[in-house]
Amino acid sequence: ILNQSGVGYTSDLITAFASVIQNRSKYHIVSVCLSVGTLGEDIEAVNSVINEVIEEGILVVIAAGNTGIETSDPLNKLAENKNAIVVGAINDIDQVTSYSSMGKEIESIIKPDIVAPGGSKIPNHRSVIAADKEVDKATPSYGTSIATAIVSASINLLIEARWNAWNNLNLTEWVKPLKAFLLMTASETNLEREDDPVTTVDESDYSPSLSLAPLTTGLKDIHEGYGRLN
Repeated sequence: ILNQSGVGYTSDLITAFASVIQNRSKYHIVSVCLSVGTLGEDIEAVNSVINEVIEEGILVVIAAGNTGIETSDPLNKLAENKNAIVVGAINDIDQVTSYSSMGKEIESIIKPDIVAPGGSKIPNHRSVIAADKEVDKATPSYGTSIATAIVSASINLLIEARWNAWNNLNLTEWVKPLKAFLLMTASETNLEREDDPVTTVDESDYSPSLSLAPLTTGLKDIHEGYGRLN
């Protein structure tokens, strides 16, 4: 839905969602990975379509964004959908990354929901080798988009672990249990947020709840959600 400059239109996104719904049974679609951001225009229309996709029995997995703690409202506007699975990023030692957008509470629902490996931009930590826009090339990268793809792929692993012949099944009734399996098996990182030495703020001041287990076990926070994907 985006061009080579990373720009697209809301209408294209809505059309893509309509195609997902239309082809759900034909291609056995069980999840959608949405790794795009928006400035907020037409967000209500997009949210309505996202909810429609979820009601059709398809999990929608959305990147939290790469704004870190930089603004008063860093969460990706698309990630404010309370029914979607919103994903933040962790580094190679399970710290929430400096860039992973801090979430918030939306209608009594805390976002993000979960964190997964997304690579780091800090020199002492690993990035992720990802596909480059050039054919047959790879490049070091990082971002909540990478973490979101990992979570989306893990949904298929859950399905295959539970149902070997899942292509022959109607998984609509299993969408909520699948989401629960994913989130309820997450582990709290119990680590401070990764600090970026280049910035003027200490990102570790904005960290998940620390050293309160088992009191906080199973509770979400605005940095890591339920915790690290297992």
